[in-house]
Amino acid sequence: MAAPDERLRRYLERVAAGPRLGKHLSAAEAYDAIDAILSDDADPVRAGALLIALRVQGETLDELRGALAAVRARARWAAARVAALVDLADPYDGFLRHLPASPFLPAVLAACGLPAVCHGPRSLPPKRGATIRQVLEAAGAVVDASPGDAAARIADPDIGWAFVDLDRSHPELAALAPVRDAIVKRPLLAVVDKLHGPVRADRTIAVAGFVHRDYGERLVQLAADAGYAAAIAVRGVEGGVIPPLNAGTVGVGWRAPGDPPAPVAVAATDVGITGADRAPPLPAGCEGAAAIAREAARAGRAALAGALGPTRDALVYAAASILWFAGRAASPADAAARARAVLDDGSAARRFAA
Repeated sequence: MAAPDERLRRYLERVAAGPRLGKHLSAAEAYDAIDAILSDDADPVRAGALLIALRVQGETLDELRGALAAVRARARWAAARVAALVDLADPYDGFLRHLPASPFLPAVLAACGLPAVCHGPRSLPPKRGATIRQVLEAAGAVVDASPGDAAARIADPDIGWAFVDLDRSHPELAALAPVRDAIVKRPLLAVVDKLHGPVRADRTIAVAGFVHRDYGERLVQLAADAGYAAAIAVRGVEGGVIPPLNAGTVGVGWRAPGDPPAPVAVAATDVGITGADRAPPLPAGCEGAAAIAREAARAGRAALAGALGPTRDALVYAAASILWFAGRAASPADAAARARAVLDDGSAARRFAA
């Protein structure tokens, strides 16, 4: 196999040949290109140039498939001894326009009998928003578990959830932060990095967020290719896994191999949410990732203690949609009742603190 820089040069010559002569990569070529980028000795200039060229040209589904396969091939992961697992794939570059509730969603799902894992870096350019790790750390949760330790926590009947830092599950992806900072715009890696799967089970359900309409079906197709048993692509707030609290539908889902993607038609009103907020709002003067993480941690702990408000509503809506989609409730309304019950009786809070 050629050295990483030679492989990157070859693909740059094809992709960055201009608007009329530039060529897309096959899935196999995209795999090789991303594998080269993830190599320790890849030239960061060539890596960044290829990532920008792929973005400018508009990545194809085959290019995303190859990129995801390359990313998953280098992942450090562990198997959890549970029948089913929800893999919550929030955007790795975080949130800046609302208080994220999703860091507390795994504990709610676990309390409802559906184990869950979340993951990501401490911070990631270009957005550098408040990340899942930052919120969990501010709330006092365990954030330094290895994939193996996380799998053990997930299998523990008194816990049932875990967080895995990107440094522990995919150091090569984490090491690309300076390249992603230098190229300014999000690369195709922003679509696939969150599907690298640090903990997996016999039946793993991907729940991934997206913003742009075309990416819903792409995400569930990528999840199918990667071996997930089912998937929901949520058109969430800031691309996260929590749908807007005024939404008429959650996103796109795929329940079993061979099934076509179909709308996950759960409206906020179906689960008893009728408030005016689109998402948990930022308090006045709350700016920057650190401040947002602290406020999100405060709001999340309060919701776990039974407090009413938009953070509780966000957790109920997301949990109800996932529980119903996974076949753990007869209807979204029944699933919402279960989510509210574990918030009110303290069982979600106990799991979060474990």
